[in-house]
Amino acid sequence: MISEKLREELKAPFGKVLNTHGMLQAARAAQGLIISVGDRCTYDLLQGGISPHVCIFDFRCMREPIGRHMQQYLEQARPLMHAIKNPAGEITSALEEAVKECLFREQGTILVEGEDDLASLLVMARAPIGALLIYGQPNEGAVTVEISGQIRQKAVSLLAQAKAEG
Repeated sequence: MISEKLREELKAPFGKVLNTHGMLQAARAAQGLIISVGDRCTYDLLQGGISPHVCIFDFRCMREPIGRHMQQYLEQARPLMHAIKNPAGEITSALEEAVKECLFREQGTILVEGEDDLASLLVMARAPIGALLIYGQPNEGAVTVEISGQIRQKAVSLLAQAKAEG
């Protein structure tokens, strides 16, 4: 379980916070892999005609279950899913392996039973340089992060800190 101090640090966006229109523009301009973490971001991308290479979601928005329509849409649009368990505030080996496999294959969908939030940190630590990560920022919009060496280094450091606390 990660500490409250680390949890607070992870709440700050790692990239640009955009509205849906801005997120879609960033995704359309992406040159490499597109990875989405979160139900709303994934749904909005798919509705905007963009199919991310890797999607990670948990059928929840801001800790509340998503509506039936959104869930059915995600299931239909992303039928082949890895279903894994990952409790809130943790990064399980199952989540790590699923993220690693999807990034290696450059495609896949991970349905998390528990919490998907920390998956963004794994993506930042392992996605190829130039990939675009899009994840939700509660009550603000979507965060777009182009993976760079600096972003990767920061994510690896925070992962090490999280593992030391766990």
